[in-house]
Amino acid sequence: MNLLKLKRIFYLVYVINVLKVYSTPTDLQLCTSCTSSSPCDANTYCFDGTNIKSINNGIPGSVKFGKGASSGSIFFNDDSKLLKTDNDGSIGSIYTCSSSGCTPITETSKTYFNSIASGISCIINDNNNCKKGEANESYYDNYSKRVINCSASKCLPSSVTGYYIDYGTDPSMNYLITCINNSCTTEPHSGTEVEFYLDGLDKTSQPIIYFDGKFSKIPGNVSGVYLDSETKSGSNLIVCESTTKCVSLSYNEGIFLNAANLLDKTKSSKQLIVCSSTGCIGKEISSTDTTNHANYFVDGLTKKLIQCSGNTDVSCEIVMNNISNKYYLDYATPSSSCSMGNSFCRANVIYCNNSSRCVSSLITSESYFIDGDSAENLIICNTFDSKFLCTTVPASNLNNYYINSGSNGEYPLIYCGDSTTTSCAEKKASTSGYYIPDIGTFITSSPYNLDFNGHLISCSSTDHCEIIYDAFNEGYYINAGVDNTNKPLIYLDNGSNLISEQYPNDKDSYYVDSSSSISNSFTHLIYCSTLNNCTSFDPEDGYFLNSGSFDGETNVIISCDKTGCKFDSNVQLCTVEEEKILKPGNYCYRKKEGSDTDINFVIKEFAINSEDISDDNKNITYTTSFPVYHYIPVSPNNFPGINKFMSTLFEVKSNSITRVNSNGIYIINNKNEKVDSINYNGLTLYICSSYTQLCTPYQSCKRETYLYDETSGKGYYCFGTNLSVISEAGYYIDYSYVDRNGKTPSIIKCQSTGNCERFTPKTNTYFINSGFDNYSKALIHCENGSCTTQEATPGYYVAEFNQSGVINCVTRISCKLSPLRYNYYINSGSDKSIYPIIYCIKGVKCNSKRAYSGYYLVHENNDLIINCKSSNSCLLEKASAGYYYNAANHDVVAADVETVIKCYSSTYTDKIICNSERKNEGFYLWKNNNNVLIDCMGSRCKTIVVDTGVFHSASNVKKSNLVSSKGRDEYNEDDENLLVNHKERFDYDDDLDNINKKDENINEEVKNIHEKYNELNMEESNNLNDLPENELNERTNSESEKEVQLSSRTNTEDIVSTIIICNKGICNELTVEELKTIPICSYIDDLCYVDNSGTNAQTDRINVVASGEFCTDNSRSTLYFALETIVEYNDVISGVLSTSKIPSKNCIKVSSQYSNNFFTIGNNIYRVDQGLIKQITDVGYYFINISKNELIHGNDIKEYNKSDVLLYKCDGNSCRIMDKPESNTYYSDVSKRIIKYSVEEDKYFYLNARENICTFFENTCTPKYDISENDFCLTAEGNLVVAGEKIKSRETGKCYMSSVINENVLAYSSNSVLYLLNSNAAIQLTTTGYYFAENNKYYSAEYRTFNDTRAGVTLYGCFNNACKVYEPQPNIYYFDMLTNYLIQKKDKVWISPNNVGYIYASVNPNEEYIFSYIISSSRELLLAKTNKNGWYYTIDKKMYKCNNNSGGCTEIDDTAYVLTVDYVLYYCVVDSEGEETECFRKTCNIGEIYYIENQYYKCVSGSYYEPIRSKTCEYDEVVIINFPLIYSEFFPTSVYKTINNIAKNNKYLPTEKKRRSDLEVIQGVFTNCTYNSLGEYTEYDQICMANYVKMNEDNEPDICSIKLLGYTYCTVEEGDNPNKCDPSSASLQKYLSSWHIATFIISLIIYFIMH
Repeated sequence: MNLLKLKRIFYLVYVINVLKVYSTPTDLQLCTSCTSSSPCDANTYCFDGTNIKSINNGIPGSVKFGKGASSGSIFFNDDSKLLKTDNDGSIGSIYTCSSSGCTPITETSKTYFNSIASGISCIINDNNNCKKGEANESYYDNYSKRVINCSASKCLPSSVTGYYIDYGTDPSMNYLITCINNSCTTEPHSGTEVEFYLDGLDKTSQPIIYFDGKFSKIPGNVSGVYLDSETKSGSNLIVCESTTKCVSLSYNEGIFLNAANLLDKTKSSKQLIVCSSTGCIGKEISSTDTTNHANYFVDGLTKKLIQCSGNTDVSCEIVMNNISNKYYLDYATPSSSCSMGNSFCRANVIYCNNSSRCVSSLITSESYFIDGDSAENLIICNTFDSKFLCTTVPASNLNNYYINSGSNGEYPLIYCGDSTTTSCAEKKASTSGYYIPDIGTFITSSPYNLDFNGHLISCSSTDHCEIIYDAFNEGYYINAGVDNTNKPLIYLDNGSNLISEQYPNDKDSYYVDSSSSISNSFTHLIYCSTLNNCTSFDPEDGYFLNSGSFDGETNVIISCDKTGCKFDSNVQLCTVEEEKILKPGNYCYRKKEGSDTDINFVIKEFAINSEDISDDNKNITYTTSFPVYHYIPVSPNNFPGINKFMSTLFEVKSNSITRVNSNGIYIINNKNEKVDSINYNGLTLYICSSYTQLCTPYQSCKRETYLYDETSGKGYYCFGTNLSVISEAGYYIDYSYVDRNGKTPSIIKCQSTGNCERFTPKTNTYFINSGFDNYSKALIHCENGSCTTQEATPGYYVAEFNQSGVINCVTRISCKLSPLRYNYYINSGSDKSIYPIIYCIKGVKCNSKRAYSGYYLVHENNDLIINCKSSNSCLLEKASAGYYYNAANHDVVAADVETVIKCYSSTYTDKIICNSERKNEGFYLWKNNNNVLIDCMGSRCKTIVVDTGVFHSASNVKKSNLVSSKGRDEYNEDDENLLVNHKERFDYDDDLDNINKKDENINEEVKNIHEKYNELNMEESNNLNDLPENELNERTNSESEKEVQLSSRTNTEDIVSTIIICNKGICNELTVEELKTIPICSYIDDLCYVDNSGTNAQTDRINVVASGEFCTDNSRSTLYFALETIVEYNDVISGVLSTSKIPSKNCIKVSSQYSNNFFTIGNNIYRVDQGLIKQITDVGYYFINISKNELIHGNDIKEYNKSDVLLYKCDGNSCRIMDKPESNTYYSDVSKRIIKYSVEEDKYFYLNARENICTFFENTCTPKYDISENDFCLTAEGNLVVAGEKIKSRETGKCYMSSVINENVLAYSSNSVLYLLNSNAAIQLTTTGYYFAENNKYYSAEYRTFNDTRAGVTLYGCFNNACKVYEPQPNIYYFDMLTNYLIQKKDKVWISPNNVGYIYASVNPNEEYIFSYIISSSRELLLAKTNKNGWYYTIDKKMYKCNNNSGGCTEIDDTAYVLTVDYVLYYCVVDSEGEETECFRKTCNIGEIYYIENQYYKCVSGSYYEPIRSKTCEYDEVVIINFPLIYSEFFPTSVYKTINNIAKNNKYLPTEKKRRSDLEVIQGVFTNCTYNSLGEYTEYDQICMANYVKMNEDNEPDICSIKLLGYTYCTVEEGDNPNKCDPSSASLQKYLSSWHIATFIISLIIYFIMH
């Protein structure tokens, strides 16, 4: 056999056994074989070597797959037809096609996705056969390197990161598909170790892939966690929220139940998983660890307690029993050393709270806990043999008391009894006395060696106790643990260092309290009333018989005063060897020698000696079985505590003598006994005061007062001189107790029997006055140590020590304890201005309290709420349906128990019922405020004011659109128009409806109850608060229970989340019908498509979601925000989604992940957070990087200058993108930094390294730092302030500020820069011109403010960027560049032009000139600078001459005739004495020509002098030309000669003046007008001058007639000038010189001027 044959055989074996190619696919027919002569079958395809073409008419047609056509894996059958379903035959060939062409697949052992499949019957190839796509199975596409995921109806390719079981590749090889970074691979898997992966396909039913030698899917386990096999380092765990919802999380610490062990112990023996910084590993608990005791750990997932137990087979599980407030040794943290024998030692102790959540804490100080595993053990943490550790000790070995380190305050002690006790118990503490610690032999012996001998436990409060390790004095102590042994005393023997419990020697006995020892004295004594009851007390001044241990006559008498108590070292005996004088106030011991231990009081001076005192001696008292009282005078130092002479009352008992020091009365009979009798015969009334320490005797009492006897507990009423026992139950002011300020701080509460108690209220409280004046003053008010009676205001008051609910006063004199047991009331008490509401616990324990803004629910199942608009302003309101922010949340410590107030219509009665309900995550629509939402999305609920946005509602609506307490109150058909166009989703403005459908089986009895409810409510509802009666609470609760029962019948599957949409401050919660208008989107990796699969009607389909809009998931619980246009999921080519037009990212899933981002679309800014999309319009300037969606802030100025950063200005209503300014501009952005934009450098800069914060008030500011070089500081609110002068640090100076971003003020800085300043930006003004500012707020001055403001107006003038303040000059109009106002200050009054015409104005500091002020064709007032030289008459009647060459205009300064540039002739008279110049307009004859200063003018309408130009110069026209005499020096020579001849020969000057305002002229008739355009002058031929006479052809005189425009026959009438008809050119006998003629003309001119 040759080598070639061997190779062929080897290759065949390889193919069969390794590649397992069982048959060879049939190639597609070649296109070259399909010709017109040999046509191929219809509906078939051919391969041309590169592309696949369809067969048309038997020959190859267009390319169907390959270059420029569809791509994917294409399946064909043996007949070269498309194989779309398994009904199309078996696979003949497979081609993979892309943009570069098609390639046949020869290795069909690999799986390929059929891109042209119809349905799921032929999704992939199984070698050469079609394989059906099974639901919840995945397959690998070797062409696209993607995973094919199948549902029951379709299969789609995906590359979403994750793991998938490969059901297509050889099942026996256990292939796993891994997708990472949009690319997938499939690899075989082997091994025996169990592995777990999150399933990338089925995330809803069996989310975990389980490998135990083969792959399968399993549901999640919520009790434990799985080691995530994706992370080889073991740092991730698979955690399941439910059996269908699992995630992979990273942990670097914690202990967890191993779900693999719970699944199969045989394959995973490790019960726990332990995570640390190095990763997570399994941990096995052996039976040796749990033989003697269970092991405990804190579950890192749930914080619950894990218990591992078992003698042979150890199992670990979450402890489900009650473990609240229990402690356990933590077996996760072993102690470094343990020498406790069989005991187990740890360093940490586990504590589990009321919610069974546990935490492990390292114990470092002496601590004791009852073992949560067994109360028969005590956990002791202490130092043993110099090593600190925690261990357990059996209670049977312990004695007495330990400090309870696990106390929550109620039980600060642990009592372990004696040797017969088998368990320890928590005990409450008493602050009276001491407890004996464990001094038993077990705990004091090895290995524990804890020595508590000589020490006691003291409790400073009922919730705090500690062992006192200081040395104790020998003696007696109160035994606080008397309840356990009935021995009320503890005796400490310093000699033996032993502590013992003892009974007192006798009842009614006194002992020195050794715990009160201070500087050889004692502040307290112990009094034992019985053998089982002793108390420590602060004694009054006096003598006490010591019942403690004493030696003979030593330490037998205790003397007490205000400095303390001491043993009397010199006991005064009643019998002495030498005579001694005893003074009143002294005592003597043992009245008779050898008698009992009696102590006797000296009331009168007498002498004692060696003889016994006689029994009838009245100078001294005798021991009796009851106390007696003596009122005696005592000199200084004769009785303890008395250092000045006084008379007072003393109490004498068999074993004590004390001065009476109390507040109250004593009624003493003639036997010196205290009695209750009110018969004054033989009685003395003493009123005693603790303040004066005196008792004063009275024979009568003060009228209309109430007195109290402390010892008998009786109350008395003094009426006149009569004293009677109080017989009416109630409260009274105690007038027997008056403090040093003369106030009565106490009240007495009496029964009808006269038995009373005294109370001294420490808080502000009220009582119903039962005293004599209650007819006018219904209340007793106690506050600040003073109780007084007062008139009531109708309302509610805190009652009786804050323990009895509230007092309700219906009128000022009618009050009663309210039967209501509500939670909140409006406070009518004296402190209502600070504490406006009353809060009651269980309706009884009430206190006035501060309020928070929001609502308080008066009571559950009620319709009354208290609306607090501020902390001191609250009103009662009737609620309407909706949600209210519960202001009581401010008093809740834990955020998870916060509530909202929900009000809804009762199903039974149509009345409103309000309840507090646990908050849901989301937002609530606050009923009474359209633009206020209750935000419960975060840790704490709060109210937010919104403008425009979309919010996930915390409430739900029913899909069936039936009963909904969260819908609309009102529904209007017009509202439907708002729901038509989805693009206007932000524009809903209809109210939310609240539809409550009545239950069909409404209970009439409930109606009757409510009717009765209202009847019973009448009395109390008449007051201001209108609150219902307490007795109806149960019925209300009953109604609530029925509501709950009704609501419990609601199918939870019928509930769906809804959305709140707000538009410009109006918010609405969408109903079910409105929700249908919100598109549903599918979402994968920030790519969204509109999903209309659940939409029935074509009209309801929404195909596009524009950028800036939103859509939701199918449950309506998740919002998606469109960053770009979202299209419908229907752009499919041959079953494969075309991605050529779809962006890789067009949306985001709304979550807190984006809470710091700012998304911009056009001029709009959006913020996204958990459950909300909010359009931002808050006032300010925002620098936003639009590529990163980030707000720029911080200390890196480079961020501001990046090309992707845009500046937005928001004014509270909208935002807009700002263009770069044309001058230097300063911004205070929303991050409160001052940013300067430099035009020259085209960059932003920080103005300061640190911001100069200042305060602003009334146009002044006080900066933190100096303001000198730059002009700015910044308020705490972020407003920009311009300094008007240089200001030192912490000093105050002139400043400017605007409080509104759309309102500018003119701010003139100390550096002579003028800014246009709004609240957050200052633009440097560089436009040359003037700017007016009113001096109040410095706004640009309006017309009305110029004369109305008292502050005045400032004129700023700028030339480029140099500005200064100008003083307005009279007669000049100034032009405001901002307002376009023209205004002038004249005689302290500002005026504006009242007419059009010429004005003398200044438009900038460098220019004053004449301007034309006209109205345009569009009715706009226009100002234009004149450009002609000449005279101008202004609208304010001033005459100016302007010269463009000199660039200025000057006012006329001499009387003259003036022809203005607009051809009006004035005569101006300038007064030399300073009066106003007056100008008079000169009129003319319309149509006639005037010769003025060498120019001809035609008089037109309005007496305007129009220059003769070519168009008005008509050659053949005969015209009248007027020659004004004032311009005679300018007359033409011919005219002048003619006038001269007339004057000489006719003795007459022919002048004309029709009106006073006319010029005096000489007229002539002219013709043959010629105009020289080059010289711009006009000439006329003279016909004749007025009255000129010439001889005609008949030698007769003809005279020039102006009227006839020529000559006519001249006749001389009577009265005419005799020379009238003389030839004007004839010689005269008398010569008239030119001087005479000129003089004559001037005389005429003067005459006409004067007349």
